[in-house]
Amino acid sequence: GAVVVEVEQDDGLVGVGCTVGGEAVCVVVEEHLAKFVEGQSARNIAHVWDRCWRGQTAQGRRGLGLHALSAVDLALWDLLGKITGEPCHVLLGGMTTARVPLIAATARPELARRLGFKGAKVALPRGPEAGDAGLRENAEAVHAWRRSVGPDFPLVVAGGGRFDAAYAAALAKRCEADGVAWFEDCVPPDEPAARRALSRKLERLGAVHGAGSREATRWGFDALADQGVGVLAPDVCRCGGASEFLKIAALARARGVAVAPSGGGVYAYGLAMALPDVHVAECALGESGAPAPFWGDLLAGEPPPADGYVALPRAPGWGVALN
Repeated sequence: GAVVVEVEQDDGLVGVGCTVGGEAVCVVVEEHLAKFVEGQSARNIAHVWDRCWRGQTAQGRRGLGLHALSAVDLALWDLLGKITGEPCHVLLGGMTTARVPLIAATARPELARRLGFKGAKVALPRGPEAGDAGLRENAEAVHAWRRSVGPDFPLVVAGGGRFDAAYAAALAKRCEADGVAWFEDCVPPDEPAARRALSRKLERLGAVHGAGSREATRWGFDALADQGVGVLAPDVCRCGGASEFLKIAALARARGVAVAPSGGGVYAYGLAMALPDVHVAECALGESGAPAPFWGDLLAGEPPPADGYVALPRAPGWGVALN
């Protein structure tokens, strides 16, 4: 479930950050990270992040520990925005664009195109347990998606970490004519040899390997770049927060790889607006087909997409409030 972290200043000003992970993340925040944050200043976010990181490297270098740290960091940036009266995207680097292009996570890419989105991320219908028949069905789904949107609309195929390198490469080979923008998270996150093998196989096909929705920290993403991943897909609510996202983006630029945030909602929008090398963010289409706020009814003020873009208000912080 979703988790909301509030960081309150002595004068009552409150910053809000969100992540996922349910009650377990709440325990990490309240029983562990709080002692590294209380008594510190929101003007010293890098110092606070480092205190939290060093205080939990033995317990939580990824997963729920980093989910918790991400939410704390996002709340601190929100609080700093409210202290200074500035939007987070201004504090994080300024406006590099007036609006952020969006790709839609959806099973209906033709609807995404009709609504003006700049691409679609689609999940494969069958897992490896379905064998060769499932492989054929997955390839046929990609063919159908491509036919539905035409030749020039970017399609991202998300594997959910379910496949091995041979399966993912076989799928990419069958979809060679479909012009997939990149294949994202097709192999399990803790199998670096499989990632390297898939990167080599995709490169031979002229395809791109994307990964990172379940990864965390600059060190994790540096390893992905070493494994031949060409599109890094950090989730700002899981990777270490906005502070760490900045470092991941800088690393990506130095390594010559792209960054396309996975999820994150308004937090990812703010970073995409501030960073010149982040050219797109992600938005989900709900069951009704309408763009759905990433955090549902949890946050008030999350800006809705329009014609495949999102523009952020000049409100302080992330521009949202707990609903």
